[in-house]
Amino acid sequence: MMGEFWSLTAFEYKKIFRRKSAAAAIVLLYILSAVTCILPIIGTSHGAVTESKYEAIMKDKAYAMDLNGRELDSSLMLEMSKAYGYIPDEAADYTYTQEYETYARPYSSIYGIVRGGFNSSEYRFSMDEAKALTPETADSYYEVRQKNMIYDMKNEGASDEEISYMLECDSEVEKPFKVGYNSGYRSYISFMYTAAVFMMFVISICVAPIFAGEYTSGADQLLLTSKHGKKKLIYAKIFAGISFAVIVSVTIFAIVALISLSIYGIEGFDTALQLVYPQICYNVSVGKAVVMLSGIGILACVCVASITMLLSAGFSTPFSVIIIMSLANFVPMVLNIVGNSPIVRVINKIMILFPVRMCNIWDPFSANMYGAFGNYIRPYIFMPIFAALLTIAAIPLIYRRFKNHQV
Repeated sequence: MMGEFWSLTAFEYKKIFRRKSAAAAIVLLYILSAVTCILPIIGTSHGAVTESKYEAIMKDKAYAMDLNGRELDSSLMLEMSKAYGYIPDEAADYTYTQEYETYARPYSSIYGIVRGGFNSSEYRFSMDEAKALTPETADSYYEVRQKNMIYDMKNEGASDEEISYMLECDSEVEKPFKVGYNSGYRSYISFMYTAAVFMMFVISICVAPIFAGEYTSGADQLLLTSKHGKKKLIYAKIFAGISFAVIVSVTIFAIVALISLSIYGIEGFDTALQLVYPQICYNVSVGKAVVMLSGIGILACVCVASITMLLSAGFSTPFSVIIIMSLANFVPMVLNIVGNSPIVRVINKIMILFPVRMCNIWDPFSANMYGAFGNYIRPYIFMPIFAALLTIAAIPLIYRRFKNHQV
């Protein structure tokens, strides 16, 4: 019995790889995912010193490692300010000055964290302000950071209860932040999102014909009256689509992780996520965030496969399915709804549940928490539950749609 099921599943895989467009898309996906990670080390970095991009990465790593373990307090911020103060005011591009290379570059990672904390939706902390940083302003960093987080939440229509919960979460974050090098995980976060965007499109292309392709070819008439029976056949198709999404997502994320960590190093697993995004309110390390984000990404890809198959079972051609899924993947990336009304906040909470948004680290670790039974669920917990439930709910619907198809 199981032998027949695995034979049917293998046959579905053969059909996926037999389609030239699908095979080409899969090969291109793996190439693009690898090349995207490798591109940052290819070529020459121009500035006060001309060096290869890889040499520049290693130099910045050495500078960041020298600061490992230090607290991001006013003393370190003022050191950064003094170093940036050597840069001439008239410099058109300060990275080309010898002063930046000698004094400021060793503190460039600190500048990034400080800037991220002072920034808000209405204000951008500039290099000139870094140069003019006073002890009073440096002392107020964590207070200003928290005020910015509250201000941005209010601008997004958050309730007082949500803001209180955000502050409760933020109180668990260790302050002052402890500085640590974590560029391997930082680069993985960035490259993973890029790979996920391509991957979800490829999964849609490959999975869309699983049911709709049978309608187009007329093979549904034979399949639904085959000796294997409808039930086993349909479940083999569903399993093939879901397992395909799992295999592709796991291998792509593994490739991205391997390349990123090989280039930048594995240091910094336990460093605070706030060193990457200073205004995240959750007490989560960069390494744990990467593990959770990868798991969410895999479930998001499974969700894409499930929704694609649900549409495929109801549409007569794969092309319509691919168009709909392409829009579902693309629109949430570019659609930015702003406003401070509760309705806008609800819409944004729905938008970040689209699979492609689940792979952008800012969304799973945003302050868009979900209320349930008098409590709040953090988005990085709610998202995988939502994706899993949506997939589970889609399976019987897929089964019924194809089974009840009129032969």
